Amino acid sequence: PQYGFLGQVGDHNVSYTAFVAGVQTVLLFSDDTEVIEAASG
Repeated sequence: PQYGFLGQVGDHNVSYTAFVAGVQTVLLFSDDTEVIEAASG
């Protein structure tokens, strides 16, 4: 999976991860880095 930091929006630091799940490409955005790390595997 690919992941990174997009930037700050107000008080939130927004990160993302992208991965392929079967035939779907999933994009996940969150200000909780634990969620991004868990989804990135």
